[in-house]
Amino acid sequence: MKIDTAKILQLRQFRGWSQQQLADIAGITLRTVQRIEASGAASLESIQALAAAFEVPISELADERKAQTSEAMPQAVSQQKPDWRDRLIQLIDFSGTLNRADYWRFFLISAVSLGLATLVHPILAEVLGLLVVVPLIAFGSRRLRDVGVSGWWQLLALVPFGGLVVLFLLALPRGYYQKATTQQ
Repeated sequence: MKIDTAKILQLRQFRGWSQQQLADIAGITLRTVQRIEASGAASLESIQALAAAFEVPISELADERKAQTSEAMPQAVSQQKPDWRDRLIQLIDFSGTLNRADYWRFFLISAVSLGLATLVHPILAEVLGLLVVVPLIAFGSRRLRDVGVSGWWQLLALVPFGGLVVLFLLALPRGYYQKATTQQ
C-alpha cells in the first residue's frame, strides 16, 4: 500500500522525532520507518501504527497522487480510531483474546480503584464493584482463551482455593496449553 512519504517526513520533523524515535513510538522497526520514508510502501499494520503514533486518521497518510489515479483505499484503512462507545463495548466483549500485560493492568487499576473507593465510602465501593465485575469476567475470559483454556475455568473461583487455580491460569504465557498439547 502506498502512503505519502512527504507527509510522514513532515509529521516526524514537526514533532522533532528521529527515525528511531518514530519507530519506538509506533512499535515498528527502524528499518521499516526507513523503507516507508524511502519508497512509500507500507503494510496495513505499519500504516495503522504510524497513524496512531502521529494521532492522525489513516486516510491522512494516503498518497494523494495514487488516491486520485486508483480506486479509493479500502474501508478498513480509512477508518479512524475507535471512539469512547467502541472502547466501552470492548470492556464487556467476551470474544477474542487478551495478552497478559493488558489483563493485569486492568486488574490492578480495578483493585486500586476499589481500595480507594472503600476508603472514601463503603457504598461507593459497592457501586464500583458492581460496575467492574462484568468487565473483569470478560477480561478474564479473554485472557484464559489466550492461554489456551476455556473462560469457564473462572467458575473455579467459586469453590474453596479455586481462586488460586484461576490466578495461576491467568498468569500463564500466551498459548501455554496449546504448546503443551502439541509437544506430546
